[in-house]
Amino acid sequence: MGRWMRRAVAAAAMTIAGAALAAGEMPRAVVESFSQGLIGVMKEAKALGFEGRSRRMAALVDETYDLPFMTRLAVGASWATMTQEQRDRLVAAFRRFTVATYASRFEGYSGERIVVAPDTTANRNGVVVETRLIQDDGDPVTLNYQLHETDARGRVVDVFLTGTISELATRRAEFAAVVRQRGLEGLIALLDERAVAMAAGR
Repeated sequence: MGRWMRRAVAAAAMTIAGAALAAGEMPRAVVESFSQGLIGVMKEAKALGFEGRSRRMAALVDETYDLPFMTRLAVGASWATMTQEQRDRLVAAFRRFTVATYASRFEGYSGERIVVAPDTTANRNGVVVETRLIQDDGDPVTLNYQLHETDARGRVVDVFLTGTISELATRRAEFAAVVRQRGLEGLIALLDERAVAMAAGR
């Protein structure tokens, strides 16, 4: 295959991928895969223990979330003043915190299932995929995922609890205050402290 042909094929693939993202096909597939993985972790939660759940969730989070982007938005203007080494350390701490949060929240299974809505909603930030966590012993919980386009597939950059409460906005308000009061090292320490506390069941 000649060089021009390879370029034409690559361009066509990118066009198709972009159209699929715009139509919500790939974002929905990303959320569906994450949801199935999450239910799988819940079903094996007791046998896995916190460490096992953390390992499984780490793989799911890495595959699904754009953590560097989320970290940058969460810390706000302070990101611009950080070195790359500082940014890398902060992203790593945010990853540990995110994984620990999932591992601690989803520690058992009682017949839950996650239903992903067939349609997606486009907005200026990308695409929203709506899901509902169905529980046998309680009301359904709405979890909506905001995805943006990256590597032609889409990655999660925010989760809206009950469909309206932005988890990223909540983090940003808290993280910005911590950076102002305690600096970057203080924020990293806080994230690690919380991850350790969740691992200990506190």
